[in-house]
Amino acid sequence: TLGSYTITSGIIKVTVTNATSYSRTVQADGVRIERTQNNATAQEVQLLEGATDIPDNTGGTLYTAPTGQAATKTFTIRNIGSQDLSLTGPIDVPDGYTVTSGDFTSVVLGPGEYHSFEVELSQGWTGICSGQIRFQTNDSDEGVFNFDVTNSALVTRIDDGGVGYATTGNWTIVTGAGYDGDSRVLYGAGGTSNATWTFGDLTPGVYRVSATWGAVGAGAPDVPWYVYDGGASAGIIIFDQTVGSSGFLEGGIVWQDLGCFTVTGNTLAVKETNATAYNRTIRADAVRIERLRNHAAATEVQVYSLDSGADVLDDIGIHTFTYATPGQSVTQKFAIRNTGSQDLSLTGPISVPDGYAVTSGDFTSMTLGPGESHAFDVELSQGWTGIRSGQVSFQTSDSDEGVFTFDVTNSALVTRIDDG
Repeated sequence: TLGSYTITSGIIKVTVTNATSYSRTVQADGVRIERTQNNATAQEVQLLEGATDIPDNTGGTLYTAPTGQAATKTFTIRNIGSQDLSLTGPIDVPDGYTVTSGDFTSVVLGPGEYHSFEVELSQGWTGICSGQIRFQTNDSDEGVFNFDVTNSALVTRIDDGGVGYATTGNWTIVTGAGYDGDSRVLYGAGGTSNATWTFGDLTPGVYRVSATWGAVGAGAPDVPWYVYDGGASAGIIIFDQTVGSSGFLEGGIVWQDLGCFTVTGNTLAVKETNATAYNRTIRADAVRIERLRNHAAATEVQVYSLDSGADVLDDIGIHTFTYATPGQSVTQKFAIRNTGSQDLSLTGPISVPDGYAVTSGDFTSMTLGPGESHAFDVELSQGWTGIRSGQVSFQTSDSDEGVFTFDVTNSALVTRIDDG
């Protein structure tokens, strides 16, 4: 496409020339023109997002951002008619969005003049935020200009058998259930076999990693999953595949979180292996990643498990204390790291729920320079019974994580033997 042009005479002429390429070859073939509309006469409103035209009634725009993170777009209203265009506001936006600049009560645009405004997908959004943006004009056929707006999280999925999926060993395709209607099963056999999901062309940042699988007969209760930032190990998580994945429901599929991991390059890989279960059955299905936020700029707090290497996310992170028989104490190790470029101040003491205790690394006040970290241990106390849940929290000077909190809960290792 050469573009769209306004013609005031009865002639259109298109010329191709070798003026910039005397020593090279140019080619001339056909030219196609299509009349798309009449010349504007009176007032005529046009809405642009950058250089893209958004038509009235049928147009729309899509916001893409990590879950909960604000995103802003700029729109321009232009009068492409020959008479003054009157605009009447305020600009109406749906829930989840805010006009952050350029709103108006009344504006008049002369021929060729324009007015810009910004709309923000607000901080803290969850799910799908959809609706219409609208304002009034004196355009005779576009008296109320409206267009659709919606959003999407930065989510990527790789299914078993899809691009980015690879295996070693003899996996069997099982149809009729699972993400996209199938999954892969590795029946107990000697030797190590793996399934790997590799996500490329990523933007560095923090990613939430989740997987889905169905319950496996004679399945392994201790299947290791490895997460890699490029070629570097970012964490190891153990899952019980005698039961199906459990966590959040999306599109009819139940996903279980492996954790939140920092990607410093452009590749993240997830590997499932039978390394601890040669003679048992494991299942591979789909892996989902969601980009949550950018790398830090000024002060930026990060909490991660020293036991698994996995990130523990503020507000929505959860850490389970396992590998303890009922009543037996167990300790988990954590680290607070300043991934920003300025000093990070921490204020304590660290708050923990009933049934837990900070056994080392507690603080009243401390400062971490860029890249520095501080470790602390939390113990599920001796003699616990039932489920012990609550939040671990401490204060920081991070502008958007002033009180860092994450959930903790517990699970005993239970074994059952049925008759037979």
